[in-house]
Amino acid sequence: MKSLNLSTIAITLVFSIPIFSQDLTTDLLIHYPFDGDANDASINGFDGIPNATLTTDRFGNSNSAYSFNGIDEYIDLPISPVLKPQLPVTMSCWVKFDEIHYTKTVIATTDFATDSHSGAWINTSSAGNFAGNFGDNTGNTSSPNRRTKVGETSLVADTWYHVVAVIRGPQDMDLYVDCRNDQGSYSGSGGMIAYSSAPGSIGRKDSYYGGPTSYFQGTIDDFRYWNRALNQEEIDKLCQYDLSVDQNEVLNNFAFNVFPNPANNKVTLTSSKLELVKSYKITSLDGKVVKSNELEESIDITGISNGIYTISLFDINGISLGFKKLVIN
Repeated sequence: MKSLNLSTIAITLVFSIPIFSQDLTTDLLIHYPFDGDANDASINGFDGIPNATLTTDRFGNSNSAYSFNGIDEYIDLPISPVLKPQLPVTMSCWVKFDEIHYTKTVIATTDFATDSHSGAWINTSSAGNFAGNFGDNTGNTSSPNRRTKVGETSLVADTWYHVVAVIRGPQDMDLYVDCRNDQGSYSGSGGMIAYSSAPGSIGRKDSYYGGPTSYFQGTIDDFRYWNRALNQEEIDKLCQYDLSVDQNEVLNNFAFNVFPNPANNKVTLTSSKLELVKSYKITSLDGKVVKSNELEESIDITGISNGIYTISLFDINGISLGFKKLVIN
């Protein structure tokens, strides 16, 4: 049984909004806790077919998550029409990326069609931002064949995140990173969701712009998939299930500022709870960590190229406390 800690990531794709809060097991198609195997913990018995490697999870428990090498590892979902619903749907998991590159960050898809955007999938954009998508299965993998929403948070490598994507329609999606609504923008002009006869897959998608299959590189844990949209109350409940009370309180109440911003040689952080911060990372828009260290009273940014970055703060356990945009000029 996994202990609960915030240094992990959950991904939830949601495609409709119930008008009342339901139990999180309602319309739950799949739940893979990854406790030693890829068996389904829901009542449906849709066991995964693993071709990936068991590893330690976000709590350090052995054989309690799956790692993917970015080359040829994945977990297939069983083939069933039940797993190919129309919108809405929901997927959730925890995720840690070994590197941020759009060909290495396809977390899961409900349809592993060849050379066609089909089903729903979650990944990061080329800039390393969390994204939710669906395709119309019209035989191509370009913008006219999909609908996408890309969030605002620039994710970084070697950090567990809890992510949620709620997809209800072409321009009706909600994305969450570490239990916060990640806002974002839409792209694509495809039709409504459609499927091929292929299975869904965790850790791979075929393909982008007619290229080879994209394989995930990193670690995934606690994957869930619903054929309905979770509402805000249910997403909060999911977060409370996965995080401790103290960790939820930190997430909800921690805030900080960066000044000056824009800056050119040094920046200072201020917060009423700065004692919670252990370390920081400064990350470029393409996901490269340009500086990281334990928290300093004044952070030296000389030598970092001009541009737009994200500065992220972490507690003593590596838990993400929040992030801010940082402009260096």
